[in-house]
Amino acid sequence: EKSESDIENGCMDWAVKSLAGKNGLPSEGIGNDPTLEIPILLSLLKTDDAEHASHGLARVGKPAVPHLLPLLSGPDEKLRRWACFAFEHMGAEGIDAVPDLIRLIQTKDPLQFSHAADAIRKMGPAGKDAVPHLIPWLKGGLPYTRRSAARTLGGIGPDACEAIPALEEAMKTGEEDDRPYFRRALWRIRPQPEPEQASDQKTEESKSDKQNGPSGSSDPPKGP
Repeated sequence: EKSESDIENGCMDWAVKSLAGKNGLPSEGIGNDPTLEIPILLSLLKTDDAEHASHGLARVGKPAVPHLLPLLSGPDEKLRRWACFAFEHMGAEGIDAVPDLIRLIQTKDPLQFSHAADAIRKMGPAGKDAVPHLIPWLKGGLPYTRRSAARTLGGIGPDACEAIPALEEAMKTGEEDDRPYFRRALWRIRPQPEPEQASDQKTEESKSDKQNGPSGSSDPPKGP
């Protein structure tokens, strides 16, 4: 069975190949000539190829970071979303975006929160300053925001230990279909998880999603 990382890398490979040789991009692929590629990819964020361009900027990696950061604080909602998407798939190379992403999760907009939280999740412990701002999203809101908050806390790992009481409370009082996400977050945060939990996490999450269908997904509606 393919891991989440394998699936994401496959999607990125496919997106990058689909852009190769088009719009002035090199035919041999993306990531070898950032000076040429970054301006073209940024311009494509305003087109129907925006998702592919975001993958391309993620593939370029760290050289693209200074060009993506202004989009996170800019007025264009779609560009913010695609910048978050690029940072999500860039992972630890995008660590300089953490302060701006934290500002985005301090919002009442559930989509903006989820997009920024997903990017922080992929940066692991570097996102620890987001923990106090993620905790309130474990209650209320929508299923995908509660689950996004839990997944991001789990992605941060042991440095999110401040969230343990809130996750334990959510396990007791939260929606039943959310509990696999809270449980998995606790498993990933605790330095010494209970052994029997480890084998049950993915099974329970998968079962929950299958029962609930698209409305029960941990992911937000596609957009923009």
